[in-house]
Order: sequence, then structure tokens, then C-alpha cells
Amino acid sequence: MALASQAQADWSAGIWRVRDAPRGAVYDATNCLVDDQGRLFKRGGSSYLSSSDAAHAPNGLADVLVAAGPRTIIWPGDPTTGFEVLNGGTPTGVFTSARVLAFARAASIPGGMAILPLFTGAGIVYYGGSLKTSDGTGLTVTTTDGSRTVTTASSFTTAGVDAGMILTVLGHGSRRVIQSVDSATSLTLREPWDGDSTSASATFTRALLTTPLSSVSDAILAIGFAGRRLLLMTKSRVYLSPIDDPFTFTTSTDFLPVDSEQLIGIQGLGNSALVFGSNGVFQIDNLELALVDDAGNIQVSMARINADIVLWADSGIATYKQGLIVPAIDDVWLMGLGNQEPVSLSGPGKIRSLYRSYVKAGYRPGTAAVHRGHYFLPIVDGTTLVDVLICRLDAGAVWTRWDGGSASTAYAQRIGDTNRTPSLYGINASRVTDLTDCLDPDTSNSQDADGTSVTATVITNDIPTQDGIVAAMTRRARLLFELTEDGTHTAPTVSLAVSSDQDADSYTTLTEKGVVGSTATGGATSDGSRPHWWTVGKRRTRIRFKITTSGAAGSFILRGLELLIRPTGKR
Repeated sequence: MALASQAQADWSAGIWRVRDAPRGAVYDATNCLVDDQGRLFKRGGSSYLSSSDAAHAPNGLADVLVAAGPRTIIWPGDPTTGFEVLNGGTPTGVFTSARVLAFARAASIPGGMAILPLFTGAGIVYYGGSLKTSDGTGLTVTTTDGSRTVTTASSFTTAGVDAGMILTVLGHGSRRVIQSVDSATSLTLREPWDGDSTSASATFTRALLTTPLSSVSDAILAIGFAGRRLLLMTKSRVYLSPIDDPFTFTTSTDFLPVDSEQLIGIQGLGNSALVFGSNGVFQIDNLELALVDDAGNIQVSMARINADIVLWADSGIATYKQGLIVPAIDDVWLMGLGNQEPVSLSGPGKIRSLYRSYVKAGYRPGTAAVHRGHYFLPIVDGTTLVDVLICRLDAGAVWTRWDGGSASTAYAQRIGDTNRTPSLYGINASRVTDLTDCLDPDTSNSQDADGTSVTATVITNDIPTQDGIVAAMTRRARLLFELTEDGTHTAPTVSLAVSSDQDADSYTTLTEKGVVGSTATGGATSDGSRPHWWTVGKRRTRIRFKITTSGAAGSFILRGLELLIRPTGKR
């Protein structure tokens, strides 16, 4: 007699951790992404961006565009040393004393600098991209008010000056970043000199380590940039630099008190900023204006715009289009300015239960990033990586997970400085990895940088096999997939295992019987035209399957799963 059929050919919903998940959902999908056709596919492999190990295993990562060009910065989770900059693939210990917060987010600002909060105290570091390992020696320079050109009668090159160093002239408060060293006696600044024309002694520093809030006992917890101002967030205040002057803070007046017991994070959006506290979200507006006008009227305003969303940690915030992705203590939210209604990306259903279990366990986000419409959110326990959650934002918030060589405590996107091609960077052990090809798997990137093959695992939700309470017999399973080998490494295979609530969540690996319609036992590679099949022989009312790849697959695309079921009472 004919067997009944139960099939799933849609995988576009991604992970849903609920019993009655929608069609197209799975319980888990590791090392997978969802393509434009709603199919799950195995990610590609990673490669090393670093040609050698960092001095200390990094947990922090930032890619910034500064005066000297794009720079990739890394720093250790245990700040016993300073941060390093990739220089032609080699991590260079540029700043041995600038100990950065483990999961800090850098703020890139006009003037060609990146700002990072220091590990202790109310300090920050300004960095313009210098690749020197020591500061430039003192020289006498000539500056002209309003000009970007600086000259010397000595030699900039002999003195060890390079692009990205910060110039300070004795007796003048202005500081400027060097755009380029044009000759031994002439250099160009990123911004015009703002100060008296003079000839005086100058210093050239690889970075400016400063405590702009020297009279404040609270540490700087996070930084942002909005309305041409640098914003420094402490426990209960947001300090504002003057417009176009990120170096100057008047601690007695230039701050906004926030009505929150504890501030957690901050992010600028245009001329506004969102401040996240223990009692909701606050919005600061009109940051391009003076705090008060000539008549004493307040111009920079602040109001609480949401009382329900409480940020988990500042490191998990990422910008997306005109808004922010905010990992809160209850859900991951997409939110914007003003009265825009926040949208939950993680629930109901989806990864909500998994996500909340991580919050409850006391974990925290690593450094998150958005790349090609995907939000990458690491989950860490101290400096130990727990998980990486990935949300495809442009397809209805579809979640999958990554592990292995693509799993990182911190992610960063770099935009190419010539062809504008975006790249995704992460950290693996003591090296920076290039994860760009993970989104485009092929035969050339079947393995991760450490030489291990990428293993994809998909676990289906419980599939009902019979209406009512009577268990039916699942006789066979057919799996339709595309699988190619890279021709160099171990040939890939696909395995199928079965489980149910009655099996205490243990899986039994099934033996493949070959390709449907063929007497051959098959071989694992497939063009997706005919399914492979397995004998199941399980009497269950609900049943689930684990699909796993092994070996070096050039590509794997999951297209469909069909169960052949013998109706109850039939032989």
C-alpha cells in the first residue's frame, strides 16, 4: 500500500525554539546561513588576515578609517599590555601602555582619529593610524593659521614622524593629526591648523593618552560621536566635547545628567544620540547646537523615549540603516529615534528562549557588527566564547549560529578603500581572521584558516507524523540536497540521525541506502536532482532529525526533507 508523505521544502524561517514552529523553521542550524531562495547553506571557510600571532590572545577588535588610512586594531581581553595594529598582516605593538576595555567599541571621528576607552579610570586614547613603535623626536616646526602645511628646517623622516601621528606645538592648545609626510621638511595635516602662526618646538605622538575628565572619579564606560561632538559616558552622565573639538572637555559645565541609576551604553545617530540606562532609553537631540543660546535658552534636549528596553551591554550595539540593533536583557531589538516602535528580532519564538538563557547565565555580548545584511552577535563568558548568533536582517530576521574558525569574540566590518568591497573580520585564537568568504562558499574555501573542515549541522523541529494521539510508523526519510567536494581534501558526506521526546534527546545515526531510483549505494555528492534515502523504522507521534556534513564540502545546500509514513493500523 502507498505510504503517507510528510515533507519540508522551505527553510526560510531559520531557528525557532518553540514546539509549534512555523513552516520553514528548524530547531537549530549551526555553521549555516539562509540564501535568497529560503534554503539553508553551509558557510564557507575563513582565512588568516594576520601573518603571525598577536603578543597576547585578543578579544577586542576594531576596524577604523583614520587619517593614515584603514587600520585594524586588536587588544587582549586581559589588558596586561597595550593594543596592536595590523601592519601588512603582522601585529605591531604600537601602544604598550594604552590598555583598552576588553569589549570596547571604537568611535571614528572627523579629523581622522579613532577614540577608545581605557581599561581603568576616566581615560581615553586618540589614535590617527601611526605605525611607528615609538614617538617622533622633538622638532621645531612652522605652522600657519588656517593652513594644512607644516614645515621644518630639520627632517621629519629622520625624526621618525609618519602619517597618523598627533602634532602638538608648545604653547598652543590645538592638536592635529598628520595626513601625510610629503618630504623631509614638509607634511600635511588632516585638518587646517587652528591657532597662531608660529615657529615653535613640537611633539609627535603615536597616540594621545589623556584623561579629559580628570576631576571626575567615575570611569568612562562607553563613547560615541554625534552632532560633531565626542560623547563620553560615565555611570550617570554624558559629557560633551565642544563642536569640532574632540580634545576639550569642561567637566564643570559640559555634561548632561541622565535620570538613571546606571548608564550602560551610548550610540550617536546623526545629530542625536541614544543613551541606554537601567531604566530605559534616553534620546539627546540638537547636538549640533550650543548647549544654550545667547539668551540662555536650553537647545540640547534630552528625554526618555522608552521605559522598557534595558541594554544588555554596549559592545553588542550595531548600526543598521537608519537605526540600531540593540541586544537588551529580554530580546534583540531594532529601534530608531523618536517614537518609532521598536521591533523584536529575536521573538516571540525564534531564538528568544536561547537568548534569555544566556542573559540569565550571566554572560554578555562580545563586540557585534553588521555585514552584508547580517548581524553577528558573539556571546561570551568572561573572555571565553560561548556562542555566535547571526540574524539575517533583510529576510525577516532569520537566525542561525556559527562555531569553529568563524566564531569570534569580536567582529568588525572593513569597507575597501579602493573598490569599496566590504570585508568581515573576526578573531581566532591569537590571529585576526578574514571571514568574508564565509558568506560565499565554493571549492576554494572549504576549510577554516586552521585547516579544519567546516561542519554544518541542522536539527529539525519535532515533525508530527500522525493526527491525534496514536503514534505512526515512520518507515523512510528522503533528503534532497546539493553537495560538492573541493577535490583536494577529505571527500564530504552527509549523515542523518533520528530522535524524539521518547529517546531522551539522544540521536541514532541511520545508514544511508543510496539515491532514490538507483541501485547504486550512492556516494554523498549530489546535484540536488534526486534525494538520498534512509530506513527509519520508528513509531513516534513526533520525530526530529539531525543533518550533519563532514569532510571538505565545497558547498552544501539543504533543499528538502520527506518522511514516508505508514498510517496507524496498516500493515
